[in-house]
Amino acid sequence: MKPANLIVRMILAAVWTLGELCLAANAAPAASQSPNMSEEDIKYLIVMIDASLNGGPSRGAGIICGAGSDTLYIVTANHVVRKGEDEAEEIQIHFKWLPGKTVKATLLRQRDTELDLAVLRMTGFSQLGINIEDLPFDRLGSPSSLQRGDDIYLLGYPGGRPWRVNTTPEKFAEARGDSLEFESNLITGGHSGGALLDENRDLVGMLRSDTAPYGEAIRITSIINRLREWGYPVDLGQQITPTRFSGVSAGYSRVCGINATGKAFCWGEVGTYNGIDKGKNVFTEHPTRVQGGLTFQTLSATGVRVCGVTAEGAAYCWGAGPLGDGLQSDSFVPVSVSGGLLFQSVTVSGYEIWGLTREGKVYRWGLRGDRVPEPDSPEYTFRSITADGESVCGSLTTGIVKCNGDNGGWGRINVRFQSLAGGCALTPEGAAYCLGKMETGSSKRSEDVALVPGGLVFQLISADDEQACGVTLDGAGYCWGRRHLGNGTENGSAVPVPVSGGLRFRSMSVGGPTCGLTTEGKVYCWGSSYENVRGVEIYRMEYGIVPKQIPENAYTVSVRLINTLRQERSFAKAWAEADAALKQYPNERAIKRVHALVLGDLGKTGQALIEMRSLLNGEKDRETHLAIANICKRAKNYNEMEKSLQLAEQLSQTKEEQEAVSFERADAYSFHMHKYEEAETEYHKILKTNPGSARALNNLGYMLAERNVRLEEARELISHAVKVSPQNGTYLDSLGLVCDRLGQLDEAESHLRLAWEVTASDATISEHLADVYFKKGKVKEAIVLWRDALNEYETRAPIDIEPTEVARIRKKLETAGHP
Repeated sequence: MKPANLIVRMILAAVWTLGELCLAANAAPAASQSPNMSEEDIKYLIVMIDASLNGGPSRGAGIICGAGSDTLYIVTANHVVRKGEDEAEEIQIHFKWLPGKTVKATLLRQRDTELDLAVLRMTGFSQLGINIEDLPFDRLGSPSSLQRGDDIYLLGYPGGRPWRVNTTPEKFAEARGDSLEFESNLITGGHSGGALLDENRDLVGMLRSDTAPYGEAIRITSIINRLREWGYPVDLGQQITPTRFSGVSAGYSRVCGINATGKAFCWGEVGTYNGIDKGKNVFTEHPTRVQGGLTFQTLSATGVRVCGVTAEGAAYCWGAGPLGDGLQSDSFVPVSVSGGLLFQSVTVSGYEIWGLTREGKVYRWGLRGDRVPEPDSPEYTFRSITADGESVCGSLTTGIVKCNGDNGGWGRINVRFQSLAGGCALTPEGAAYCLGKMETGSSKRSEDVALVPGGLVFQLISADDEQACGVTLDGAGYCWGRRHLGNGTENGSAVPVPVSGGLRFRSMSVGGPTCGLTTEGKVYCWGSSYENVRGVEIYRMEYGIVPKQIPENAYTVSVRLINTLRQERSFAKAWAEADAALKQYPNERAIKRVHALVLGDLGKTGQALIEMRSLLNGEKDRETHLAIANICKRAKNYNEMEKSLQLAEQLSQTKEEQEAVSFERADAYSFHMHKYEEAETEYHKILKTNPGSARALNNLGYMLAERNVRLEEARELISHAVKVSPQNGTYLDSLGLVCDRLGQLDEAESHLRLAWEVTASDATISEHLADVYFKKGKVKEAIVLWRDALNEYETRAPIDIEPTEVARIRKKLETAGHP
């Protein structure tokens, strides 16, 4: 469709829309309200929890906060799963996508009593039919933006009613530190651990109280910070990039695709054109998940609207209204099309929407007074349809093409067609015919229909009024028409020309850009579209003259997976993924970097350094030098480490960047090289410019305590660090160690026990607590923790396994009579 024509239609429709809005203000809607799809969407991030605690039932909710390689991590209120030192047994969780089923979850030892925070883990989620791309991690609101009197909603498990949300909003009262407070007569048992939602139904907090008339939640940002300190994967607030698509539709100013599980993603201008709703004219270069949790079979996208059909045949639309729900409103999320019709396809053309039912009947809506589907050409039964503006043509079950206006050239040829697309049609034998305005060169009049030259046999085609593309039986892509044919030039061609790159396609979609879906599920686009209003560029989609893969940052999926596997200590799997990713994305800097890091983990230092140094090209060289220094430190190549730190220091421009280099050097001196005087000098250098640095205070104090010198000074330094961050397991461990050295075993046990509870697997903390237990005669408890420490030491990255540490723990176990 020509940009000028589109803009004229948009202006006309916008003028009509304003008039309709005035009338609609006093008119009753023609259909019942659709479910709040934003509310339905967020429910997929919340789980329901049933557990046994102290011999009785405990019920609450939880929030999925992140995913590992095949693991989901869920946060909940600590009091839902613990009472004092007693822990819940048989924890069962319910997922929204698994109605009627429960899955066992494991309670992890980390807890934060101040935040009332606990963590659950569920493994094997891929076998449950969920893809992390589908989870609404992006639905993160802003707790700091809440104002007194703002509408809020509670999502939890009140009274055993799963995923219940209050219909009448509660009112926000105030924020106090990490807490968000509100008055509520609705809050009750089962809400704890659930979600506090803002007026847009976005996640702002985790509910921690369930006793009316007062409600309290913890800021979701505070929870995220604590989880990152504990070392867990955190995906909240992020958009997970799709890895595979099963369908694609290119509109004039947006492209939409369906991922492997049927969820919709769009990019380009993904907001509502008129800007009435929350989305407005939002533009994004990367696929953005469509809210609602719906699963689609097909999509049709234009510049202002998108419609999709589910596997059950229900139609949903979003974008500029009317959308078929009986209302005039725009919607950023899909709304259900009224009438209870079951569709095989829906086609969006400008402001008109056409649906083909499973019985072969055509309905239209979306323009003027058509707020709900109305029959069109009821005397015909169609096999497929195509639309252009306010007209529609279809292939009858007999193969004859009929249009709802002048049949034009379609009525002047005696050819039977299987399907239609834009200005083209395909015969059952795979021959393509197009209207003369497709410039095939075979027709003098634009309304005439002519056989596309070249003798190609197509399995499918896609077209608008300027160009067409088809996929041959062997998956090759060909395009013809005016310009941007994907063949490396901007020239048009009357004869189909092959799309560059040797790609094999499953389907194609002609729009502003033209996009093709490969047999591997990858989306490639070429061409461009843009819009100027009074000389101001509103958006631009520019993909060039040859196919470009979308999203451009698809490699980030591999980077995320590799780093997660490293975090989970699955180094063999991390290496397999890193090696495969480097072959797939040989020129991506992030892939090269993570590949080098995995080589370093495996102790292949020489090759790791070669690959890391190949990244030194003036771009982010400071970070690369720091990474090189870290690899050298772990490999005990201290001379090369120092050279890289000096180079990183020279490139550091801020106080924070200088401090990071000093920490790397000081920690190397203290914990690796045993150059204690030099380490102390570096720590004091940091403290001189940043006296409140908890990390510097702790590390200096720990170095003294570990050497068993200046213990009172060490205790004072570490106490300052703990005061700054009272739930930091590393600092609590340091304080426990110095108390142990001072002979204060009860205090040492208290600090170390808390450190062990709030920190993910850490061999040092386990060993320190075991040492104190052994001194206090708790031999069985000591043996359990020494074995934990031994396992943690032995499962570190190969480069970090220290034989002396392993030998030390083994000797302690032998001393306790349990080798």
